[in-house]
Amino acid sequence: TQEVLTIASMVTAENLWVVPGDDKIRKKADKIKSRFFSKYGDHVTMLCVYDMWEQHRFNKRWCGENYIHFRAMKHAKQVRQQLKEILDRNGRHIDKFVRGQKYRPSGNVIENCLKIIASCYFMNTARRQGVGGEGSKDVSAPAGGGIYRPVKDEISMVRIHPSSALFAVAPKWIVYSQSTFTSKAYVQIASAIQYNWVKDLLPRLTDCDDEKLAGCSLEELKQKTIEERKQTMKTLAEQRQMMVKKSRVHKRRTTDNQLSDAKARYLARKRARAAEEG
Repeated sequence: TQEVLTIASMVTAENLWVVPGDDKIRKKADKIKSRFFSKYGDHVTMLCVYDMWEQHRFNKRWCGENYIHFRAMKHAKQVRQQLKEILDRNGRHIDKFVRGQKYRPSGNVIENCLKIIASCYFMNTARRQGVGGEGSKDVSAPAGGGIYRPVKDEISMVRIHPSSALFAVAPKWIVYSQSTFTSKAYVQIASAIQYNWVKDLLPRLTDCDDEKLAGCSLEELKQKTIEERKQTMKTLAEQRQMMVKKSRVHKRRTTDNQLSDAKARYLARKRARAAEEG
């Protein structure tokens, strides 16, 4: 559908929201950003943002006023056009859900979109284990947001990122299309779903032959990963050493040039004085 086509293109856009450096301006930007948030998640939020941008004739100024990166929106528009052309070439007719409101999609549109998103990202399904801080029930707490356990990994835990539209919602079930790792594991682009939308798809996660996909045993894959990580760290260390050496050489050259220039100026002044005295 047109809506899912828009969501697919928006997911490819990086750094959608402008984050000002000034604290006062950042609070204003966060307040404006929250107006776009949908309780259904980030994918529907992206759909609303694109729809409103389209209603404003893809205006650059509108992006600036709402602290949205125009370059990210422009990229999403280009990707959307490319995807549409591919579908057209393959004879795929793109329908459009019936809209309920001018800017925001109606309930039926949202549910249909979420079902499609759930079927696409079912491998990233996660169930809420708690909210707020460790064991807290307050989503609005400083360490708020939902804490989730991915169904494909019974050991790891992920949290809703503070920048997500679901941070203050913490639904029971989610699917996510983007995650990030800092001191903790976070999901940034997520949507609220119902379990019955994915329950028939989840068994595929256990039916998957990991060793067949990897082309080797899991132990060999683990060893390869460790070796690649060591090689990456070694390469980074060598690059840092090279940068330090270049910096020292540049500094030394700069010093030599400065000495030569100073010597030339001194000799020029000495010749000028000798000419005056003569």
